Amino acid sequence: MTMLPTSHSASRLHIAWGNKMNAGTKAFLVGCLIFLALISADCSVPPIRAPRGALPVRVGTIRAEKMILTWKDLRDRNVVLQSFDYSCGAGALATLLRYYFGEDVSEEEILLRILAPLGPEEISAREKNGLSLLDLKLCAERLGYQAVAAKLTYAALSQLKGPILIHLERDNYRHFAVLKGVRGDRVYLADPSRGNVRISLNRFAEEWTGAALILGKQGFGLPQDYPLALDEQQPVQNEVLPARRSLYVR
Repeated sequence: MTMLPTSHSASRLHIAWGNKMNAGTKAFLVGCLIFLALISADCSVPPIRAPRGALPVRVGTIRAEKMILTWKDLRDRNVVLQSFDYSCGAGALATLLRYYFGEDVSEEEILLRILAPLGPEEISAREKNGLSLLDLKLCAERLGYQAVAAKLTYAALSQLKGPILIHLERDNYRHFAVLKGVRGDRVYLADPSRGNVRISLNRFAEEWTGAALILGKQGFGLPQDYPLALDEQQPVQNEVLPARRSLYVR
């Protein structure tokens, strides 16, 4: 694996900042950001959330209610959807931490941990050009995880023992998602903008940059049963809708 410093994308999170840095320090930090933020993600697909419903069920004289999951419920199950255009990286990292490692963390907390130490110009850079894979790596490390940013090959994907965070790019649309696994010629993703999706290996090969963030935690091991585990029986979007949608969303 080749170590890879990288980058991701941003929109509107307003935080009050004082004049904490002089111009020279700011220029230095911006220069560092330009050097480190090599891969960005412009996650411009707005999240869609669906309400749940309860269906009354009567058996003899007993009346009960059974929760009915909509298609959107199933699509978004065990995925932290992004709240901002730029926050797919935060949503993807929160998805991985929450539904694989069992960490009680939200997209908002990830964003605050990344942006809080930064100055106004650095935040503006994130909002314009995106969060970086380096931002996500450092955030995971501050939360106590072992994090490796790497360049992987397609052959390596079949050897993975758990989900990883990946970087995708198609035309001018750059994005982060969680790779749940590969089965045959299909790739399964937990996507913070589209929920649970399945795409062809050929399409994945066109979009995946090879960049990945692999996380581990001391004493965690390799669980066999976890919410992000690949379930081929779970309904997911097939390749048609995402492909059609990508024609209109950039």
